[in-house]
Amino acid sequence: MPGAHKKGSGFAGGYLLHYNGAAQVTEDPDGRTRIVWIADLLPDSAATAVDQMMEQGMSAMRTALNRPTEE
Repeated sequence: MPGAHKKGSGFAGGYLLHYNGAAQVTEDPDGRTRIVWIADLLPDSAATAVDQMMEQGMSAMRTALNRPTEE
């Protein structure tokens, strides 16, 4: 897909035995930016904490993307 960007990462440490994440950024037909962020992690008991961190990250991205650009 032209104009699409995908980034992935993985690590283990702390309370996570496994983490693989990927984010894909595309432009919608109406010109808006769409971000899909996927995470695979272990142990399952860490899901709530990671979900909260992802929500904070998405909030920060939303703020940055909604900021007017300088011309």
